[in-house]
Order: sequence, then structure tokens, then C-alpha cells
Amino acid sequence: MTMLKCFYLTSSCQSYSSGSTAVCALLSKDSITTASVGDSRCVLARKLNDGTFQAIDLTIDHKPDTKGEYDRIVKSGGFVSTPSEEGFSARVWSDCTCTEGVGLAMARSLGDHILRGFGVISVSFS
Repeated sequence: MTMLKCFYLTSSCQSYSSGSTAVCALLSKDSITTASVGDSRCVLARKLNDGTFQAIDLTIDHKPDTKGEYDRIVKSGGFVSTPSEEGFSARVWSDCTCTEGVGLAMARSLGDHILRGFGVISVSFS
């Protein structure tokens, strides 16, 4: 039995309540076009003259505590908790006590059927 199949058969996590993130990049002769949903990030490595590399973010993470994301979530009836400690993410919840279910650490997701009613959407930035 594969590890994935074993996880699927023994997991208590309901797939209906789970979403996913995605990122893609299209490279043409003179441009790069990207799209993302959630906290999947597209990064370009640029080689510098000294032989080192510079990381350049090509997408923006959809974090629940950024202004536009936060406003949409709250307007839709969702709740955003602050990060529990430095280096952790804010989370989206369906209840004001931020305790029911699992808090989602992104403001956009593909297929999250529970939190889509609370402002978590699957549309990338324009």
C-alpha cells in the first residue's frame, strides 16, 4: 500500500473540508506570467555577477491579515485570528472564538468548501 493511500484510508481529516493552493508560471521569450492561489509562492532565482543568486518573489501570498483580504473575510462573516507567535500566520475561522474546525492560514484556496462561505475565495489577484 502506498503511503498516500494509507494516509487517505486512515486519516480523520475530511477531504470535503480541505482545500489546496496552486501556483503556475508561463515563461515566454521575453516575459514571465504567473498566477497563484493561497500561499504557494513562485520565486525566480537570478544569478548575479559574483556567482551568487538573488531570490525574486513573482507572486504575493494571500494572507488573511492583509488589508483587502481581511476586509473581504470579515464582510463575509469570517473571523481572522492574529498569529499565535512570531513567524506564524494569521488564520481564517468560521466562529468568533476561533476554535471551531481548523483555522486556515491563507485567504484564498481551491476547494475549501467550509470557509468559502466566510470569505475564502479561489480567485487569484488580477
